Formats: sequence, structure tokens, C-alpha cells
Amino acid sequence: MEQTSLKHKDDENKEAASRQPGHQKPARKKDDDEGEIWVLPEGPKELSRVFHRLRVVDLVDISEECDLNWTVFILQGAPFLEELNIMVRDHLCEMLLDDELRTEFACSMEKKGVDWEGGTSDFKHHKLATLKVFGFRPEDRAHLNIFSLDSPAINRMINYFYLTGTLILNALQDAMDRLSKMPDDILVSVLERLNIREAARMGTLSRRLWHIPTKLNKIVIKVNSFDPSEGNRSSITFDGLSQANAAMAEATKSILAARKASQYAIHLLSLQFYLGDEALSVAQTVAGTMENQAVDAVEFAILTKKRRARCTIYDVFLHGRQLMLLVDACPNAFSYLTCIKLENVSLNEPDFPKIFSICKRLEFLRLDNCTMGILFFLEVEHLLLSELEIDNCRFERVHLKWVPRLATLTFNAWVSQEDPVSFGYVPLLQSVSLTNIGLSWHKMLKLSEVLGNATVSTLYLNFKSEKIWVQPEGPSQLFPIFHKLRRVSLINISEECDLDWTMFVLQGAPSLEELQITVQDHFCEMLRDEELRKLYAYSEEKKSVDWEDGASGFKHHKLVVLRIFGFRPQDKFVRYVRRVIVAAVNLEDIFLHNKLVCERCKHKVPKASRSPWPKKQRFSLRNRITSGTNSFVAIHFPSSSRD
Repeated sequence: MEQTSLKHKDDENKEAASRQPGHQKPARKKDDDEGEIWVLPEGPKELSRVFHRLRVVDLVDISEECDLNWTVFILQGAPFLEELNIMVRDHLCEMLLDDELRTEFACSMEKKGVDWEGGTSDFKHHKLATLKVFGFRPEDRAHLNIFSLDSPAINRMINYFYLTGTLILNALQDAMDRLSKMPDDILVSVLERLNIREAARMGTLSRRLWHIPTKLNKIVIKVNSFDPSEGNRSSITFDGLSQANAAMAEATKSILAARKASQYAIHLLSLQFYLGDEALSVAQTVAGTMENQAVDAVEFAILTKKRRARCTIYDVFLHGRQLMLLVDACPNAFSYLTCIKLENVSLNEPDFPKIFSICKRLEFLRLDNCTMGILFFLEVEHLLLSELEIDNCRFERVHLKWVPRLATLTFNAWVSQEDPVSFGYVPLLQSVSLTNIGLSWHKMLKLSEVLGNATVSTLYLNFKSEKIWVQPEGPSQLFPIFHKLRRVSLINISEECDLDWTMFVLQGAPSLEELQITVQDHFCEMLRDEELRKLYAYSEEKKSVDWEDGASGFKHHKLVVLRIFGFRPQDKFVRYVRRVIVAAVNLEDIFLHNKLVCERCKHKVPKASRSPWPKKQRFSLRNRITSGTNSFVAIHFPSSSRD
């Protein structure tokens, strides 16, 4: 019976280990019910043959009396290892401690460690990026010895030491000696990768590091760093959010005050905070800093204490009022901004022009769930604005009247029944990205009319696995706006759609060099309930679009790359690829990626549909695609996919 009990405890122990923070399903896992080491270290010559593909290793429940140096044999034998997780603990409630019972059940009475002679003296590892030690004790030299391993990747990623999933920079008193020997520029680089609270704590660990925070080129202070919910606004009270906001404001004041005597310029000052009374303190601190110090770029990410899904119409109007009170109270701070990110605000018609006139240095603007009342036009005039993002905003139309330096436009979701955007003077516009779910009342967009005077080099169109909302046009209509087009991505085309209609892009863009198409029904983002689809006016028509090829014998001379994500060995895909090969006479490479599946909805897609194709199937597909074309195009079947 006791043996059965011990076996049961062993199973529970393994299950508990699998739930530890940071645990991944490893390529190889070693554990032990009482921490005794039962693996014999071997040399690289013996291990490299079986470890050459090893990426993640977990060493679980190593006894606290063990040295850790022996674990380095895994690194020496696994040249491509990327993550090493070590758990050190004596799990007393699961260990057999009675000496008589240990003897009866033949538990080892020898030391629990293992002898190891160190192997290669000048060993270097070039792939390891993450080392996690659970149960770390800074006073234990046996633990610190493993940090002396000379791995360039560990030196760069020293901020990855973890104790039960939490950064332990404040516990590494002895290990800080190693950091202290690094040059200032490397220490600055390390601190800039931490959030501001961790960077400040790190500066208190050694006198050598006290002055490093005053040399930081980038100062990024986020209210999430002071928020116990880590930005999950639905799990914390308004009082809690206000406290986090106040702590962030105080930290901003303290950090920037310490920089007054610094001779080092700040290249980036990025601040994230909530709208509210505490925001005024942040703005005033920034205004004071800008008057006394050189700062190249200043960013405000202004959040609301309610997330988008919980905001009522009253909430967004209140947020808009709070924002304009902040702008009016501290216009100097906004006059220095190079980047603003706003969410969940409703502004009056004069407010946006006022913001544009005050923020004369503005280069980047993001609007998320913003409005100007009921279907107002947003007119944009700004000298320096180079990037504009509009996401789920309720504007009748956005008119880019005079934006001479605008290079990138991202427009996600619109409510207008007409063209959602129009272009005036935008001579430097290079990239346009349009994303929308085509509802039954949405207008079919003609790109020649939407883009108007804009001649872009990169175009992204995302259909969200629903109806195609672009109307194919002929070469004569498209050439004036497509003659500089080099790269086109048609994203999230529904799997029920034909692809032949996309040929209109090739026919209208004679300089196109790369065409990328993504075909997928993204189940976890699609609305599939029929009643809800009717309620929200989703289109009941077929999702594809009719197109008549009016250019028989058409040839394209610039296209060199065709990429299809979500390719399937079906006739419509094969027929389409053959059509492109015949038209694109200088095509060099075709990349056919298998079906795309994200982590959230992969259980809804058969495994066979997302696995790499066997060699025979790849050979058969090449024959089907190229047979009779006299083409020498290289056809690739990448095994990797993306979300």
C-alpha cells in the first residue's frame, strides 16, 4: 500500500511541476520525486547527436542540497537551446523524511548531487536567450555559479532571471557585481529594456549603478507598471486606477526632477496615464521638463478608466470634456508632443482643429473609438504629421486636406455609407492600410475614387473573413493611382471566395513586385450566430465579388514574388496560381503556406489541414501548377505559419 501511495505522490508532484509559472511543454523534461539526480552528465560529442534540435529544457525539483554546475552539460550538448528552466526545492510535504522508511523503500542514502568535471573550459553558447531559476537564493553560491556561464545571449538578456515568475533584480545582490563591471552604455541598454519601476529598483542595488538612470536615452513610464491588475481595467476599482495614476504621476515628477542636472539628452519620453485629476500633474511635469532639458520626442498615451466595451455614450462625452480641460489647463505640455494616442473620447467640432493647432510638433496620431457626435467629418491639416491610425471611430468621413508629410495611414473599421476617407494634399503618402467588416449597407469601394490624388507604394486591404468590399476596376481607372504600387497584401479573404478577382490589382499596377494573399476563416473573430448576424446587418450575399477579365493575353513584367497564406490543394487555388504564372512572365518565387490557424481556434480546424504537406503531395502540386506553362518559377512550401 505504501508503494502505491508513493507512486501516487510522484504523479501529483509531476502534475504540480507542470503548473509552475513559466512552464512550457518542453522538448525534454527531467524531474525527480525527492530531488536525487538520476541523470549522468555526458559530453557534447555524445549528446549533440540527440540534442541538436533541443530548444527548451525543464529541470524540475532539484534538491536544495545539490550544486547546479552539473546542469551546464546540457548547454554544452544542445547548441540550439533557447530556454533553460531550473526549479530548486525540497518539497517537504511530498518527501519521505523518515530514515527507517527511506531505508525500507531503498531511497538513496548518498548525496543527492552528481559529480561533473566541467567539460570544455572555453565553452561558449550562442543561442540561449532565457534562463529561469525557480527557488533562487542569492546567498547560495551554488546558485550563483551558474550565472558565471559565459553566454553572450545571457549577458544580453540578464533581465530574464525569474523567481516564481517575478523579476528578482532586487534579490541579486551578489550577481550585481557582474553587472557592475559592464560599460555604462551596456548598462543603459539593459535598464531601457525594463519598466521604470524595475529600472529604479535596479539602480538601488549598487553604488556603481546609482547614476545610470540619469543617462537613459529612453524614459518610458506606464501606468500599468503601478497597477496591480497590470492594465486589466475590468478587475480593479476606479479608486485603484486613480491610485495607480497618482503613483505614476509622482514617479514621473521624481524621475524627471532627478534629470535636471544631467548632461545627457532624452531621446524619447513616453508616458501612459489615465484621464482624470492626476493627469494634470503629469502634463505640468512634462511642461516644466521641456523648458529646462533637451527632449527629442515626447509621447502621451492617454487611457480612459473604462475600457471600450464598457463605455456608454455619456462616458465618451465625459472623456472628451476631460481631455479638453487637460489641454486647456496645460497647452505647453501638448505643444511639445510628437505622438498622441487617444481612446474613447467624443470631441466637439472645433476640438480637433484646436488640438492640431496646439500640437505643432505632432508626428504620430492614433484615435481609438473616438467620435465627433453623430457622423461628423474630421478634417486634418497638419504640417508635420507623418503617421495616422484610426481604429473603430465614428466619423462620416476623414478628409486629409493638407498633410504634406503624411507617409502612413491605417484605417480600421468605419460606419460611413460612403467613402470613409478622402485625400487632398498628401505628396509623401507611401502606405495605406484599410480594414473593415463588409456589412450589408456598406458601399463597395472603388480604389480609384477613394485614393484620388494619392499614389502609394504599399497597400493593405483586410476583409476580416467577410464580404469583399472592394469593387474591381479596369487598368485605365487604376493606373493613375497604382503606377507606383510595389507591394499589395490582401488579407483575411474568406475561404468561400474565389481568388480570380484579385487579378485586377495586377492589371492596374504595372510596377507591382510582390503580391501577398491570406485566405482564412478566422473562427475566433468571426460572428457566426445567424440571429446576431442579421441583427448587426452582416451581409447575407455571397462573400466573393464578380469580375470579368477584360484583358485577354495580359502580361505583367515586374512581379517577382507571390505569397499565399492558407493555400489548399484545391482546384481554385491551383487554377489561380497557374493564372498568375502565365501572366507574370518574370515571376521568380511562389511561397505557398498551409492553412493559417491561431492558438485560440486551432481546435476547430482538423490537424491534417494545418500540417506540412508530405513530400509526395508537394511534388504533385508542383506538377499541377507548372504543367504546360514552360515556367521555371521556384515554388516553396514553408512549414512555418503565422496568426
